[in-house]
Amino acid sequence: MNQPRTVLCLTAYQPMLTASVRYRIMPYAPALAAAGIQLRYLPFATPQLQRLLYQPKRYPQKIVAMLGALTQWLVKLPRQPAAVIVQREAALIGAPVIERWFSRRVPVIFDFDDAIFLPTDPKRSINGWLSRLARPANKTDQLLSLSSMVWAGNAYLADYAQRFNANVQIIPTVVDCEQCQPRSVPSTHICTLGWVGSHSTARYLEQLVPVLRQLAQRYRFRLLVVGAAKPLEIEGIECINHDWQQAREWHDFQQIDIGLYPIEADLWAEGKCGLKAIQYGAAAIPSVCSAVGVNQQIIGHGQTGFLANDSTEWLEYLARLLEDGQLRQTIGQAARQKIEAEYSVQRYQTNIVAALKDYVCVESAESSVQA
Repeated sequence: MNQPRTVLCLTAYQPMLTASVRYRIMPYAPALAAAGIQLRYLPFATPQLQRLLYQPKRYPQKIVAMLGALTQWLVKLPRQPAAVIVQREAALIGAPVIERWFSRRVPVIFDFDDAIFLPTDPKRSINGWLSRLARPANKTDQLLSLSSMVWAGNAYLADYAQRFNANVQIIPTVVDCEQCQPRSVPSTHICTLGWVGSHSTARYLEQLVPVLRQLAQRYRFRLLVVGAAKPLEIEGIECINHDWQQAREWHDFQQIDIGLYPIEADLWAEGKCGLKAIQYGAAAIPSVCSAVGVNQQIIGHGQTGFLANDSTEWLEYLARLLEDGQLRQTIGQAARQKIEAEYSVQRYQTNIVAALKDYVCVESAESSVQA
């Protein structure tokens, strides 16, 4: 019986606490295991460093913790796995030296789902100038060039990747539709508008507050906010604030009647892969999303959700959904069907397994010849 071949996954953060790993790599593990490929995760950040990086300032402590994490990471690196998946920047400090070392020995697949090639804006990062250490100039370009294959989360990222690598596949961020089920019975209580995100994206929701205040003058609803750095309070609106917890993630989505996905129209947004819109759809939640980037492919306007360009449209589409329960149900069901067909693990796992099997088998054959 053949031993499973190990593919090393280099990640920046702890896999279970990192959406890009949980939704772009981990869901394929069962299908890969059935094909004789075992994934081994090696995160750069220790749990202590990851918690520290979510706190403002404290730069001396962060630098010390980062250097300590680098030392531990280097010690744990295996000599020669069958292949390596580099997820985003992987190492949070310096140039891709380790990734280049691996690329000279085994196939390297680079996976990214954000426009991480854009210059880091210290004003937008909780870590300020320190964030530039994680992503020095041209780091992404180097990773793209040294990789055997690139998985890009959308067409915008793929277009950039093709400047440096001819072997680029568009692999959207996906959900496991067998595990992510909508709630079985529609809510009969007050309608809940919901947003699920992180400290770095909470500012987009805050920009929607004037619209929500205006909406509350005509309709009664409550607002569920999950994952913001600080509680959101809006006079006249019942606001429910929760910390994000992985064990409760899907339960939180099942409490939402209308999903909110506001985002600014800029180059960084063009690189986003629309995970929130995909999650809302998988949960059969009708959503209103900013008409930006990949949202315009995920959302069929008026059919699987609504795309808003300005505050007037946000107000109009939210009002329409609040007024019509049947419309919410119809759009939610259509959204679920689209996610199952176009943004599910089941849709892409054959591609992922085939791609990795090709590289693992090639490497295995080469090793046999050399032996």
